[in-house]
Amino acid sequence: MKNVAANLRPWIAGVLTAFLGVALARVVAPSFEGNLRIYTTVAGQLLALTGLLILCLGIRRRIKHAVSAGATDHSNSNPTN
Repeated sequence: MKNVAANLRPWIAGVLTAFLGVALARVVAPSFEGNLRIYTTVAGQLLALTGLLILCLGIRRRIKHAVSAGATDHSNSNPTN
């Protein structure tokens, strides 16, 4: 937990993007008619999926850094003697 801001950045960005996409698809889109409703719904769904992708990439990066730091740090290894 050395760099909390770096860990929170993808969470905040991903959650806000996903919520914005859901709001666009579920709240804003029904107020339109015809093709505009379909386009707005699809755009909201894609935005929500993009938010989830941002979350996944942030978690992947955090795990990758934790594994690489653990591979070089042998101070926590369990001695077998």
